[in-house]
Amino acid sequence: DDRVYFFEAVALPFGGVSAVTGFNRAARSLKLAMSRLLWIINTSYYDDFCQIEVSGLEKSAAQAAERFMALLGWEIARGDKLKPFSSSFNILGVTVSFDRSAEGAIHVSNKQERLPDLWKLLLQMESDPGLRLALEVLSEAGPREVLRWGEAPPVLVFTDGACEKDGALTTHGAVLLDPATGVQEFFGERMPDYLVQRWRGQGLKQLVFFAELLPVAVAKATWQHVLRNRLCIFFLDNEAARACLIRSFTPVANATSILMDVAKQDVASHSLNWYSREFVSSGLAFTPATGSVDVGAAVAFAHQSLPASSIKHCWEQGFWSQIFGPPRDPFEDMDGTSYKRPDAPLVESPEEPKTKLARSEVLCLWGAMLETWPRSLEIIDQLMQLAPESRGSMVEDLLGHKAPATLRKRYRSIVGYDGFLKSKGMEFPGTEESFYVYLCQMRDEGKPASSRKSLLEAITFVRFVLGMQDLKSLGESRRCHGSARQKDFRPRKQASPFSVDELSRLHLVLERDPEPWNRVMAGTVLLAVYGRTRWEDLEHAETLIVDRDSAGTAAFIEAGVGVHKTMGAKLMRGQLLPIVAPAVGVVESNWVEQYVQARSLESDEAGAWIRRFQDAVDIR
Repeated sequence: DDRVYFFEAVALPFGGVSAVTGFNRAARSLKLAMSRLLWIINTSYYDDFCQIEVSGLEKSAAQAAERFMALLGWEIARGDKLKPFSSSFNILGVTVSFDRSAEGAIHVSNKQERLPDLWKLLLQMESDPGLRLALEVLSEAGPREVLRWGEAPPVLVFTDGACEKDGALTTHGAVLLDPATGVQEFFGERMPDYLVQRWRGQGLKQLVFFAELLPVAVAKATWQHVLRNRLCIFFLDNEAARACLIRSFTPVANATSILMDVAKQDVASHSLNWYSREFVSSGLAFTPATGSVDVGAAVAFAHQSLPASSIKHCWEQGFWSQIFGPPRDPFEDMDGTSYKRPDAPLVESPEEPKTKLARSEVLCLWGAMLETWPRSLEIIDQLMQLAPESRGSMVEDLLGHKAPATLRKRYRSIVGYDGFLKSKGMEFPGTEESFYVYLCQMRDEGKPASSRKSLLEAITFVRFVLGMQDLKSLGESRRCHGSARQKDFRPRKQASPFSVDELSRLHLVLERDPEPWNRVMAGTVLLAVYGRTRWEDLEHAETLIVDRDSAGTAAFIEAGVGVHKTMGAKLMRGQLLPIVAPAVGVVESNWVEQYVQARSLESDEAGAWIRRFQDAVDIR
């Protein structure tokens, strides 16, 4: 009827301009709101949302997400599309598996239903060399293993390329800095003529794009043992090369083979890579043609590349901030922002997650350092004969029985000496003379005698634990032991022991405090004091036995510890380390009876505690 009608759309029109962008903004806001307000771990891809939750909270998390969506007026697909929680799930053709999450690994793979279709599609176009490589990668790669984040800082790799004299002089190179192990390596060379001629075959004169792209592939192949299972930051000063690496695609035919090599190296090393822009004005003193490197400038640039603080508005600074006040979090004081999310429960593993994570990280550091040592050492030759993916297991077999704190302490001592040898062009373990020179250098630099003694202990540790008898002359050198000796008397700095008054207060808490958890804590501290044990050992107690006299009164309490410092000794094999404490302490009351009573929480006490907790946590 040629009349114009206006209407209010209740949904985004299919195919409308910016409809997808508009929906993505709404989906992102939903994801953020559930994360900030309900502390739900979730993500979305267009209209597909997935949640991750610890065992025991699945039902609560699912109900919270569904009610949240309903409250805001969003309809959720039901039936087959609404999947229950599972250890693995599918999202957009990809299967994410948490079956090995307790070991710190998540597997990501193609859906089994899609693999036949992919094979059929690729086989139809097998004549293309790029697709042939895709077939090889698809058959060899297996699931992508994503490891949990560790404490080790990322590996920094600076790459550079140059094309001068109309392509007659094309060079490339890279610098690697590993803050975790102290490894500092570089390479630089002139491009092979056959590569230059191939790149020129397309009529190109300026080859800087290829010169910037190739060192990334060479660096990943050269330093694969350093980059394995690590976070890596690559700095490039060519935006075109950086964009190709991020997308793993380039329209330039001759550059495709380089990207294929980069992809294969990523699959082999399981590294997580980030490509950042490096500007020439950063001061990285690196000349690919000569291979010279200024490590100090490289580290300075890495520090300068850290994100700067955000710009403040005028009303957030100066006297205006006194008028408007400090910026306020819009989600402040809302439910779900003031309580800590519970830690994931430990399933079928006797070792605490924190200890297991620390052990895994320090074994990774040891493995990276051992792979840089010469193969003339028998144990290193045995390690390097294994496939790269099997070396971690051998390192764990060699060092896994040691405490993570011990391994980290020994590693820090050895890595300093190892770096000193590399700076002198020598290989580990060096000589007795070089070891003595390093100890004297530590003394001249003002390092305490304890640091030098720790290095001697670390040398002995490596000698006997790894069976490196080449270290005998270093560990038994008289002058080396003399350089590590404390020359002047200094009082020992350590925490003060519990006084009688402080122990009496703990007894008072155990006897009279109305809070059951306070009583349990006080009793556990008394068990550690009277049992003359370390808190770390008590954390691994597996049994608790009360020894009573003929009248039935508690006389002693015994804790059996399975994980302790001497658990590998022959004397302790097959039995727990007993920690025995008397029931009578600095006060007359029997604290063991009170401790046992505090540990056995009665139903009325548990009910009172739960009601008190529910009153404190106001969930609306």
